[in-house]
Amino acid sequence: MLLANCATHASLKTVYYDLPLGEPARNERQTIIIVLLSDLHSDIYGEDQTPVLERINEVSPDIIVLSGDIYDNRASPLGTRLLLAGLPPSVPVFYVTGNHEYDCGKVDEIMRELSDFGVTVLSDDHVALTVKRARLVIAGKEDPNKRLADPSYDGASAEGPLREAALPGAYRILVCHRPEIAKLYAPYGFDLLLSGHTHGGQIRLPPLVNGLYAPGQGLFPKYSGGVYGIGGAVLVVSRGLTTRRPFIPRIFNPPELVVLRLVPGPSY
Repeated sequence: MLLANCATHASLKTVYYDLPLGEPARNERQTIIIVLLSDLHSDIYGEDQTPVLERINEVSPDIIVLSGDIYDNRASPLGTRLLLAGLPPSVPVFYVTGNHEYDCGKVDEIMRELSDFGVTVLSDDHVALTVKRARLVIAGKEDPNKRLADPSYDGASAEGPLREAALPGAYRILVCHRPEIAKLYAPYGFDLLLSGHTHGGQIRLPPLVNGLYAPGQGLFPKYSGGVYGIGGAVLVVSRGLTTRRPFIPRIFNPPELVVLRLVPGPSY
């Protein structure tokens, strides 16, 4: 019973990754902090998301990224609304769709709600911004489930805009819900790829099993959670925030809030 309790312990974990910012910040001495939130599935921590919001405020992020499945088609959107309402208002928030936003069948309503909360929705496009004197570009790749709302969508139309997003002289970030799709865009010139979707492979027994199953990758997924090098890019996969979806319990796989610290220094 003790082993089972330890294995299924679902307390929220904050995970930190330090990554070199490279050329855009070569002469800077300030770290850029990005909080990555993924796969909330409208779960509620505490009574009003206070445990999550407190951790976000503790790290004083410069940017917050929502990498999909923040909503859920089988749950009330209350948990999502509580999170969005509590995010620090001075911090820019960027979002891409996950499969469950489209599974809801109310994606237009979701997009309007995100906009009302001041969230920038990235839909096969990008935004350029300056943070602590470093030039950044953040692009977002739509989830393939967009076809549920638009049967003519095939994803190919994104290739041109996403190639254009990899602007020279800037630190280039691509947000894409599914890591097996995000990796396909590494050759476009992105420095950092941010994903979720895998829920950490649900069951983890490191070092033997670093994820049993992930949708889109099947058994023993290659990209289940953590940091991976893909060519000249770094892929960061969040294990997600939900403890409720799917219905298989998380084993040695606590939910996580990811904090990325982009530190001055040469790229890998």
